[in-house]
Amino acid sequence: MATHRRTIEANLQELSASRSDLTDWLESLGCVSSARAFEIALVFGELLTNAIEASNPSQTVDYRFHCDHAKIGVRVVNPNPGTSVVELQSMPDPLNESGRGLALAQEYADRLNLIELGSDVDIEALFKLEAQPITIRRPAFQMSSPSVTEAAAEPDSTADDVIDLDAPAPALRLVTSH
Repeated sequence: MATHRRTIEANLQELSASRSDLTDWLESLGCVSSARAFEIALVFGELLTNAIEASNPSQTVDYRFHCDHAKIGVRVVNPNPGTSVVELQSMPDPLNESGRGLALAQEYADRLNLIELGSDVDIEALFKLEAQPITIRRPAFQMSSPSVTEAAAEPDSTADDVIDLDAPAPALRLVTSH
């Protein structure tokens, strides 16, 4: 499982670097579409903003990313939320300028976990990874005896084949000469 963890000062100036930290980490995984990465970054930014705004300037905020090949998790630890988990779960008035971060997180994340640990509240957003096509590189080859075997490959092929694992398998045919 790939993980990444960082502790930052409770300062809104840390947001930009923390978002870059997330996008660099997602890019290093190589399995997240740009649309999904945008959603994850949006939710992370909202959760981190909430945690920083609820903290005292002398405090720190922890965040963690993890990936287990089926899902990505983004977790922010709010050391002084000022509200309980029950209060955090209530939906805000959509006309308010603030307080919509959790509503956005609930909209984009596949699952949102609110965990109360003493005075800390951990908020974890989980995102399922969509299936990605697999690229397979075939070595170049020249068929020496087409009368013995015909294969479904082009001679001297060096192109990448993209295989969609969700597509039905094509029928295979082996032709031999007698």
